[in-house]
Amino acid sequence: KVTVSVLYWSSHPTHVTAMAALPSQTREDIEKSYGEKTATFYDEMMEGEMAKETTLAPLRRLADQIRDVPGALLDVSCGGGHMLRWWADTVKKSATSDAERDRALVGRDIAPQMLDCARKRLSADATLSTGSMTELAGI
Repeated sequence: KVTVSVLYWSSHPTHVTAMAALPSQTREDIEKSYGEKTATFYDEMMEGEMAKETTLAPLRRLADQIRDVPGALLDVSCGGGHMLRWWADTVKKSATSDAERDRALVGRDIAPQMLDCARKRLSADATLSTGSMTELAGI
């Protein structure tokens, strides 16, 4: 049996708007909207977001809730990999259980340009794949 904990939330107002618009957009539309310039802007914006308590508090709560639950952590809209980087640097390095220490980190994003940012940030600390958060078969 494989257990996967899914990481996705957003406190950013533009994400709520973007998520509400997703059903009317095609996958190609979404991929095109995240060109290199947008990916770079979003990646830089997330640097600031990761310093905010409104971002870190939910991450710490999730870490506490799944501390002893075995299985992977899947960030279904990982963007530049900021939250997975936090997880690798904070949770895995201070792990108090085998489940935490051995947890595979997996990131998925629909925009290849966002995954380029994530690959630079995460190196070999996470497995990354291109695709929609609604298409998770095979992960």
